[in-house]
Amino acid sequence: MKLLFDQNLSRFLVERVGSEFKGSLHVIQLGLDQATDRETWDWAGEHGFTIVSKDSDFHDLAASSVPPPKAIWLRVGNSSTNRIEYLLNENVDRMLEFELNQMHHFSSSTGTTNLTVKSQAVTRATNSAISVTPSTASGNAG
Repeated sequence: MKLLFDQNLSRFLVERVGSEFKGSLHVIQLGLDQATDRETWDWAGEHGFTIVSKDSDFHDLAASSVPPPKAIWLRVGNSSTNRIEYLLNENVDRMLEFELNQMHHFSSSTGTTNLTVKSQAVTRATNSAISVTPSTASGNAG
């Protein structure tokens, strides 16, 4: 799974999660830091990337567009890069499952899948986005 980090996330995440998400990039590396959301969306789809962002714009595009790409909406507010790195690493298996499920759905039907990772639980809905929310203090599924 290759991630494309939006401009609202640290470019250092590329290196920090690179062992789990090989080939990931930041929009700055591609000159897309001033691009519109649609331009970024189109680039990611054409090149097989999943967009990671802290705002809902790509999640909304996923709900109203035909995939690919997929989007990960980090619902973390003003969190540190360390916290975001932790959340991504904690949810690697779920994110990879999301990617595999998406590919399966693309080849067999017109439907898509939305996974919401919230307090380390996964629920399915009806678009091509995943939402990652920090775990509660206990870390139990919610």
